[in-house]
Amino acid sequence: MALRTIDKRLFRLIRDTTGQFVSVTMALAIGLALYISTGIAALNMDAAMRRYYQDRRFADMAVTVTSMSERQTAALADMEGVESAEGRVSRTVPFVTDDKRERARMLLLTLTEDINLVSLESGQFPAEGRREVLVIKQFAEARGITPGSEIGLQIGGRVMDFYVSGLVSSPEFVYLVDPRQGLMPDNMNYGVAFFERGLGAQIMGRDGFNEILVTVERNISGRKLDDLAEALEERLERVGGRSVEKRENQISDAMLSDEIEQLKAASHGIPLLFLAISGLIIAMMLARMVKRDRQSIGVMKALGYSSWDLIFHYAKYSLISALIGGAAGMLAGLPMAAAMTDYYMTFYNLPVLDGIASYAPVADALAMAFSCCAAAGFAGARGILRLSPAEAMRSEAPKKGGRVWLEYVTPVWANMSFSRKMAVKNVFRSKKRAFFSAFAVAITFSLIVFTLAMPAAIDAMMGEGLSEFQPMDYDVSFENPMSRKAVSGIKARLEDMSGLEGKIDMPFKISSGTRDISLPLLGVERDTVFYRFRDKEGNPLPFPRDGILLSDYAAKKLDVGVGDSVKLHSYLYDKDDRWAAVSGIVYRALGTRAYADMDYLARNFLEPGAVTGCFLDSADPDAGRRLMELPAVASVASVRGARAVLKTYTRMINAFLAILVVLSGLLGGIVIYSVAVINIGERETEFSTLMVQGMSRWEIFSLLLRENNVVTVL
Repeated sequence: MALRTIDKRLFRLIRDTTGQFVSVTMALAIGLALYISTGIAALNMDAAMRRYYQDRRFADMAVTVTSMSERQTAALADMEGVESAEGRVSRTVPFVTDDKRERARMLLLTLTEDINLVSLESGQFPAEGRREVLVIKQFAEARGITPGSEIGLQIGGRVMDFYVSGLVSSPEFVYLVDPRQGLMPDNMNYGVAFFERGLGAQIMGRDGFNEILVTVERNISGRKLDDLAEALEERLERVGGRSVEKRENQISDAMLSDEIEQLKAASHGIPLLFLAISGLIIAMMLARMVKRDRQSIGVMKALGYSSWDLIFHYAKYSLISALIGGAAGMLAGLPMAAAMTDYYMTFYNLPVLDGIASYAPVADALAMAFSCCAAAGFAGARGILRLSPAEAMRSEAPKKGGRVWLEYVTPVWANMSFSRKMAVKNVFRSKKRAFFSAFAVAITFSLIVFTLAMPAAIDAMMGEGLSEFQPMDYDVSFENPMSRKAVSGIKARLEDMSGLEGKIDMPFKISSGTRDISLPLLGVERDTVFYRFRDKEGNPLPFPRDGILLSDYAAKKLDVGVGDSVKLHSYLYDKDDRWAAVSGIVYRALGTRAYADMDYLARNFLEPGAVTGCFLDSADPDAGRRLMELPAVASVASVRGARAVLKTYTRMINAFLAILVVLSGLLGGIVIYSVAVINIGERETEFSTLMVQGMSRWEIFSLLLRENNVVTVL
């Protein structure tokens, strides 16, 4: 089928503006590729997470108890809303290696039959009665552990060897972190091992369960789930219940869910900015083409073409850009989505999906591209509606000139050269184009500044608590509360010790009216050197004798301020609830905690003079090993090691930020190039006149450069 004459003209128009057409199409393609890749990756992760959780029956709630029998656990299934309940035994112990300076830990769990099922990656399940164990895949890969390997665990002060029968993954540990080390995975120094139930209970010295896993009925969610958690907490409080953790508060699920939400948000941020700026450029280009083609438009109207025929003719320019940009964005976005999905699935240890979960982002991206370009095409060509054939045959009257506001600043204007005055007046002569250019440069600049500032922001968010807020080398926890004399006794075990303080670390539910939050309440010495409490302005906070300090996040959740009273409920011990005044709000970049005087907590919830652990600084390279040899010590967390892990994962983030800087710069280049070409096209007659009057090409180039500089400064 032969092309119509008007369509041939359209392709000549594209040919004559190849540079602008390619630049706008490139911006569209980049925006669509980003939208498709991040959107599909988010949907893939969400689908994989939900399928994995369902297949492995991930618990809706986990309850920490002192001890519960199997009969008591089974009785929980009779509660309204509870689908099933299953108990297990857990304990964290040191992982023993030949290098005595290592401080690796392992969480030991007994296998369950119905909830939080593990997936066997290689090897086989442990045989009943044999000293065999399953090891979580992340830790095994980092340590080079394979089925058939032997590992050593220090349990109850005694080193025991175990045969690794297999490697597993678990929905509970898709994002494996040591809860005492922060939010960064450290697969070399923290892992999980699963025992056959009978052997595990025997080795860990327990007759009953100390953790209960609960699944709820499908219609239980939102407020109903909160009510069920409260009912479960009240029921288990009588038999030693310590805390109830809903799935949404479990660190692995919280980190994975947050990542998915961030990906969804990212798919609607920068990509839409690329689309919006592309649409504005197209509208400006077409508006300039309509002005340039006034006489041609007049001729075509005289030949019988209607205004809408001509508007659609110019709008096809933007629609073809959308078609090519959409195809390029789709071809680039799908492989990017596959690569992003593989990366995230590997990082979060999710099973790989068979294909793509949904192609909805592709359809959405194409629909947005065509809608944006169609709107831009109409906006740019709408001037055709105002042109009659007779009027279009005449050249457009020049705009009336006038003084710009800078001319009223006499000292500045009088000292500017003629060419600089021309540049400033030309900028203000076309206010819409100048505003758009300034806006686009501002967006580009802000994106680059934001991206370059991200590493420092991440370091402040995640590193402040480690490098400034918690400068200790080791965080030691005891098996049970002990007298403060136990802290003094640690001095004899270590060399080169430069600081030692006791602590009390206990989980609490803090309530204010109908609001409540479960969090750790940390008791430290009044003259602590390890913690620096500061308010929003960075001023030191006085440490209260009887009240508590709340993190800013906890204060917002409870809707309380300084001077308000909150109720403290201990999960660990059968003590009466206490009311405490909020003495200050601690502003820290990361973490949700409350803080109190150690003696205040001991007096009200333990015994006077009791501690649950200590903080210390020591240059002794064997400090971790020496501490773990103490029978009373349950765990030793190395804050220094957490800092090293943070630096490792920051490098991964920097790689993504580098790509974002390149894309931001590319967007700015596309905008400046397109606006400059439009500017030159509109002023061809002006530049010809200036050249006739004696200005060289270089002087005209310098004039345009000064105009761009004015816009950039604005």
